[in-house]
Amino acid sequence: MPEIKDTPYPGVPNHEGNDAWIRLPKLGARLHGLSRSTLNELTIPCAANDFKPPVRSVLIRKRNALRGIRLVDETALLKYLSDLANEQAIGECDPSHNQ
Repeated sequence: MPEIKDTPYPGVPNHEGNDAWIRLPKLGARLHGLSRSTLNELTIPCAANDFKPPVRSVLIRKRNALRGIRLVDETALLKYLSDLANEQAIGECDPSHNQ
């Protein structure tokens, strides 16, 4: 795997390798257990993520269009979830972390 540098998403290559892009689910559907609104909070700069989305995504839209198709980098999403699970597991094992 190539060395990863200068990417806003640590550990995730920037347009290198075999990226898997997946479309946001329709309203009411879930992707990896996450709702469309939760995925939007993880991928679109907003107050909920201090305007620094932790998961990479792209918006495809035609010129002058108001709407488009948001694709999520599945590798970045799964890495985010894995890192979150590891962080929470460490917190459960370290009693000083819960104080």
